[in-house]
Amino acid sequence: MGTVKFALKLLKLEYKKSLFYTLSLMISSAIIFLFYNYMDNIHIGNSMGDGTTFTSILALVIMMIAAATACFANSFFLSKKTGEIAICTMSGAGVGGVTLYLVIQNFTIILIAMPIGLLIGYLCNPLLNAILYQSLGVHANIWYVSLEALVMAIVSLLAQIAALTISNAGFAYRHDILTLLNLNNRMNALPPITAIRMPIIVYWIVTFIPIYVFFKIPSDPINYIYITMLGLFGVSGLFKRGIPRLIKKIQRQFNIVKSKQLIAFGNFSLSLSKTSLLIQIIILSILVMICLIIDNLKKPQNLTITILSYGIIIFLMSVSILYKVILENSNNVILYQSLYKLGYIKNDLKKIMKLEIILLYSTMLFFPTLYILTMVIRLMSNHVINLSYSIIVILSYLIPIGLTGFIAYFNYKSTILKQLNGGE
Repeated sequence: MGTVKFALKLLKLEYKKSLFYTLSLMISSAIIFLFYNYMDNIHIGNSMGDGTTFTSILALVIMMIAAATACFANSFFLSKKTGEIAICTMSGAGVGGVTLYLVIQNFTIILIAMPIGLLIGYLCNPLLNAILYQSLGVHANIWYVSLEALVMAIVSLLAQIAALTISNAGFAYRHDILTLLNLNNRMNALPPITAIRMPIIVYWIVTFIPIYVFFKIPSDPINYIYITMLGLFGVSGLFKRGIPRLIKKIQRQFNIVKSKQLIAFGNFSLSLSKTSLLIQIIILSILVMICLIIDNLKKPQNLTITILSYGIIIFLMSVSILYKVILENSNNVILYQSLYKLGYIKNDLKKIMKLEIILLYSTMLFFPTLYILTMVIRLMSNHVINLSYSIIVILSYLIPIGLTGFIAYFNYKSTILKQLNGGE
């Protein structure tokens, strides 16, 4: 059986593994189309063709973040394909053959998801235009679609395809057959692949350096972005090595005789070590958008576009987090089945799942909030923004991401209990 036929056949047989990934690409395609059409709607005075630096930067930021979130979703999609990739490798396929296999599956999903996403965006466009026209007192065609916006949306989606292809090419190269076969059955994280290994204390120091520096530099939003990029190195190290090592110490000293906490903290540590890339994307993208909003407070037209972009990014982040958590939760079915057979009742299992989700979401929200809250306090002290505006900025990402935590928990509970004998 050829690589193309094998890839398409398994994609069809294992379609459930691809549903959420396909849905996330559809949603991002629709949102990107709506965003660019808004940016080039001449009836409300917007135009991407005027060559302004601001719209170019904003379009580039959206394109890069959309590509980054697509790559993140793709990495978890690939984690469900490890068995198939191992079969390809054992059948004699080299890195090029495995890459072709993954590209075929991804391209098939893209050919399905992105046109549907563009169609959804087109059908939702009249509703968005109607709301905008009514709020601005404009009378125009609500079905208006900008040709340049459509081209930019397609270019953005092509950028995602290129990023996904590169991601696929590197996945098989980094893993041998034995690792691929056992990747989803591991109860501990793979050691981080990095050329720079620092003592754990360095990661803690680098993470909290921006908090101190924020109060020592001028209150220019661009300065906060530069300093935060330094802190991201520390955050990455903490998620991969620092916090998991701290959890092991907590396990030994406090949880060794507390079975529920022992299991929940163990699952949390494993999940956290796989969240490094996502947390860096969240911190940087949210901070960049907040800085752009603050920088354009006195420019109403730019401010409206920026706020819409901020909402799009929060949505993409929330979907990415939810996809990551749901996919990882499904890998814990065997663990919970074993616990159930050992005598754990369903209420015990629910408590473990709840604690695991609380720990994960609390940690994921803590670090972005730490940087953003510090920046906001600094800006408030210099009278750049007021208290009410600061609260809105912070709650605008805390609430959506927090809501995905509730969805993730109920999905987790439903997934696990359905697999148990007499499951609810």
